[in-house]
Amino acid sequence: MEKAKAVMPHFRIIVPLLICVSIAAAWADPALLPKSITAGTDPAFSTQPPDNPDGPNELLATGDAAFATRDFAAAERAWQRFLGDYGANPQYADQREPLLARLAAAQIGLREYEAVWTTTGRYLAAFPQAPSAPELAFWKGYAAYRTNRPEAATTLRAFLDAHPLSPRKFEAQRTLGLVLRRERKFKEAVTAFETLARENGTDPHRSGEARVLELATRIEAADPENAAAAAALIATLRAHDPDLANLDLIASFELCALRLGSSLLNHGEASKALDTLRFLHTRDWIVTAQKARLHEIETSHKTSGTDPETDLVKESIETDLAAIQAIPDYDAAVRLRTACAYTACGRHREAALLLAAALPSWPSGPTLSPASTELADAYRKMSRWDELLAIPQTLAGKIEPP
Repeated sequence: MEKAKAVMPHFRIIVPLLICVSIAAAWADPALLPKSITAGTDPAFSTQPPDNPDGPNELLATGDAAFATRDFAAAERAWQRFLGDYGANPQYADQREPLLARLAAAQIGLREYEAVWTTTGRYLAAFPQAPSAPELAFWKGYAAYRTNRPEAATTLRAFLDAHPLSPRKFEAQRTLGLVLRRERKFKEAVTAFETLARENGTDPHRSGEARVLELATRIEAADPENAAAAAALIATLRAHDPDLANLDLIASFELCALRLGSSLLNHGEASKALDTLRFLHTRDWIVTAQKARLHEIETSHKTSGTDPETDLVKESIETDLAAIQAIPDYDAAVRLRTACAYTACGRHREAALLLAAALPSWPSGPTLSPASTELADAYRKMSRWDELLAIPQTLAGKIEPP
């Protein structure tokens, strides 16, 4: 016990200064943690099997050793046990602040956002001016978003107001925009994403992500003003990055363009629809590009750990890829919608070329009959009777006779 008392003054000084590094390392490699906050720095924090596993120093050592090996669940259990059994003891008052911060780090590593919300709340209520407070204030807001709490927007705004120069600013602003979009406050969400893109203009990946999120928000708003702005945004993004090389959320961008183009076509805005639809990529191209980005993220996670920014990118890519792969005959559906837009613009030759080239290998699915009808109509309007009469032969065996 005397040895523990001797260690505590040093522990109290060093740990608060390094707790932000500890939290970041919970997402990364525990070997990167400063030695002053890992197990084994002092006999009081030995990693050897303790004589009394329920003793205070032994619980601290067990938690430290588990955290160092990324066993966040074991670390959380040990530290929760310490706080429950000894946290109210004045003898260990100096341990409470750094330990609560490290407990939050373990819970972040586990993605236990209900627990993160609770622990960060306890920490900030007790230690609002501590060095770790800004970092944990961000995580409280992020946990509020992850757990669908009504306080999410308020918590994130409070963080941004109090810490305008925080390195977590991008993540906090982006998360705030997602909260506003989820609450269907589309105007505020669009403003948040526009600001995010503008403030990160020198980073093409971050600004591109913000623009795609703005695009998705405008389309979800489903009103003429936002639809027009969305069409203009798609054109701008393609003009500046034709190969979408700087876009992480390619699947989301392509889905947005398909949905917007289809909506514009249905509302009689054929020219805008065509401009939106005719540059869409094939499903294989999208899948290949997004799997490459997912591989980059997973490789980064292995070396540097995960973080909210890449976590949300990864989740978005996976969700939108699944949506694209769930659309029956995706490539055929895109080709048909594009041909319909050409037809609606009176460009029958382009519609015919687009459909005729693909019709022999067109999948026998729900888009085949509409595609053949669209092609026949294009040939009829151009008085190309020989090609029109050849369509049934091309479709032989594909469409069952009535």
